Amino acid sequence: MSRSRLLLLTLALLLLTALARLLLLAPLELAADEAYYLAWSRHPTTLTWLDHPPLIAWLLALAPTAADLPEALRPWAAAFVRLPALLCAALTALAVGLLSEGERGERGVVVVALALSLTPALGLGGLLATPDAPLLACWAWSAVALVRRWPSVLAVTVALGLLAKLPMLLFVPAALVGMWLADVEREERRRLTAAMAVGVALAAPIYALAVWRGDVVGFQAARHGGALAPSLLRPLELVGGALGLLTPLLGAAVGWVGLTGWRLEGRARLLWAVGALPLGVVLAGALVARVELNWLAVGWVTLTPLVAAEVGRRGRRAEGWVWGSAAALGVAAAVALGAVAWGVVAAESLGVAQVTRRVSGWRAWCDGLSAAYPQRDGVVWATSRYQEAAQCGFWTGRPVTTTRALSAWPGAPRVRDPARRPSAFEAIPVGEARRVVLVLDLGVAVEAAPGWREASRRRHAAPPARPGEVEVVVLER
Repeated sequence: MSRSRLLLLTLALLLLTALARLLLLAPLELAADEAYYLAWSRHPTTLTWLDHPPLIAWLLALAPTAADLPEALRPWAAAFVRLPALLCAALTALAVGLLSEGERGERGVVVVALALSLTPALGLGGLLATPDAPLLACWAWSAVALVRRWPSVLAVTVALGLLAKLPMLLFVPAALVGMWLADVEREERRRLTAAMAVGVALAAPIYALAVWRGDVVGFQAARHGGALAPSLLRPLELVGGALGLLTPLLGAAVGWVGLTGWRLEGRARLLWAVGALPLGVVLAGALVARVELNWLAVGWVTLTPLVAAEVGRRGRRAEGWVWGSAAALGVAAAVALGAVAWGVVAAESLGVAQVTRRVSGWRAWCDGLSAAYPQRDGVVWATSRYQEAAQCGFWTGRPVTTTRALSAWPGAPRVRDPARRPSAFEAIPVGEARRVVLVLDLGVAVEAAPGWREASRRRHAAPPARPGEVEVVVLER
């Protein structure tokens, strides 16, 4: 089989397996952050965002909300939103397969790409519509371009990666160190360095726009999750989580290669530097601050091809154990999660709402609010938490915002809400409002404002995964 046909076959298999997982997990509602990113995408003029650069919003711009779909398709709404992430996950696995070709031959393309695509890390996590999906695809293809000396591709992938998520910044110094360690020819090093500089320059206007518009102040939101909190155990927690997501044998192999890969030579050492150095930075950062498990992904994506070479040298049996166990455990996890998802659908069809509320229920909760407050014209909903605002917008199609953003409106009521935190809703316009429906935690004070009056106040069941009740206050001009 020719190489081009092999690559097309691999991509087709990756897309088919990803589509099968998407259908298996179709009943799973959007996570709160997925709905949040979709809310961004409804406002394309907002080129810079509070938490992340805008690539994920651009990818989701054409995705429908549940409110846009006919009633028969509403249960499949999350699957439509996750299609761009599905494609990114397939492209990531294909890039890792291509990197493995240089270490393990053509057979490595299919085996490694398919096995990695089935692990919980990429097979399940890679289907979530979050900035990590395009980031991993851009990082993996940047590694391909770096190793194969494709400067034009490298410039584009670095630029797109920087528009996906800030950790892409780690690629450039890691690549520079890797080229030095691998003794890349000076002329090639200059060409590739210039290509990365072009990529940074292409993405720079978006960041400059954020500074000029003052959006950079919004990155204070990152400090909510990244505050200094020294801990010697946190790196071990991250390693344990990675072993679970990658499956134990593959995760252990990635860790071993990360620790010993400095002894490699040539392009293998270059690849090791691009993967191991970011891993080291994240794990060192975990000693002093809270970091998220997904920050390790750029490292294991790049080190997996080196695992393919190491395992391949140990024979077919070792390959079978590592790649076979990764694929089998990933498929088992997907089937188990799919069984839960479809079990929830069956339980809800039988009216067992209380049993399923903690793993589902956003649609039912939002539909309940819509039924209680059906008026649409000139009405804006405001919630304490940005996640709840995003879910309300996704399921109801109503203009939504947060109490923090509402309090910034000229002449608007002030809400003394301790739960509020910065979010992109402060940059998203919602239009003129004659009525505001506030969904608040119990005990939150609302200060009167000239021209506004309280029309009603009553309690409603709290959103999914939150116990108790919330207070719904309706204000009118």
